[in-house]
Amino acid sequence: MFTPRLLSDHAAAHAQAELARQDPHPTPLAGFEAQAAGLRVYDSRPDLPKAETPTLVLTGAEDVLTPVAQSVEIADLMSNATLQVLPRGSHAMVVEYPDDTLAAITAFLAARAGGSAVA
Repeated sequence: MFTPRLLSDHAAAHAQAELARQDPHPTPLAGFEAQAAGLRVYDSRPDLPKAETPTLVLTGAEDVLTPVAQSVEIADLMSNATLQVLPRGSHAMVVEYPDDTLAAITAFLAARAGGSAVA
């Protein structure tokens, strides 16, 4: 979920572990098992061309759980998708790089609204 940058920073890694530990509603093991089982059998690709809503497919270049190639495939299957690959960040890029992630989302939404992005 995290990049080597965060994982090699003991204080940052500890802070993320502490946040997870304090979660009042943690995902139970059965939930993770069900998610893994679903990932093995569910394929959303046949339905992606039906999506009409403008969609931002946003990924971090360091994501190993959903590699960039999969995000490219998702965006290619959607007629109204915009693919953006942030130069850094992994699956938890919103936690590790919140400013970059928010800027990308804000710019996408502002472009759709005809306005300018607010940083």
